[in-house]
Amino acid sequence: MAKLAAAGHVAGIDLSREMVEQARARNATAVQDGRVELRHGSVEDLPFDDNSFDKALTINSMQLWPDVIAGLREVRRVMKAAGSIAVGFTPYSGQPNKGLAEALTAAGSRQAHVVESDKGFCATNCPPITSGAQGQRSQTLPWREMDSNLYGAFAVK
Repeated sequence: MAKLAAAGHVAGIDLSREMVEQARARNATAVQDGRVELRHGSVEDLPFDDNSFDKALTINSMQLWPDVIAGLREVRRVMKAAGSIAVGFTPYSGQPNKGLAEALTAAGSRQAHVVESDKGFCATNCPPITSGAQGQRSQTLPWREMDSNLYGAFAVK
C-alpha cells in the first residue's frame, strides 16, 4: 500500500498485536522512512483526528468487529468529506456480502454498493468507473494491487 501512496502517509490499526508486528516487519523500510505508521487499537476508537484521511481500506477484518455500524461511523469520522472507503473480503473470510452496502449507508456513506469478482468482494462508497466503448460500468477491487499482508483498517492521508 505504501508503494501506491508514495506521496501520502499510510496509517494502520489492528486489534491484534501479532498482526501489527507482522505488518511492521513486512513494511520495515516504509515504517523507518515515516511513510507508514502502524498501531495497536480498535476500529471503534481510532486514534486519529476528525477529517484526517482521504481513503480507508479494511480487508478481512470487519466480520471481527464487535459493532459494525459503530466501527464504520468511526471510520467516517476520521475521513474527509469526499473520502473513499473500501471494505474488502477474500473468499476465505467467511463474510457474506449481504447487507454490506446498507451498513456503509447506515454509517453515513453515500453511493454505497458492493463490487464482486473471483478474488472476493468489496463494499465501497467509490462510484463505479465507466470504461469501454459501450460505456460499461466496472470497478476494480481495491486490494488487487495491495500488499495482501496488510489487513486491519488502513487509511491514506
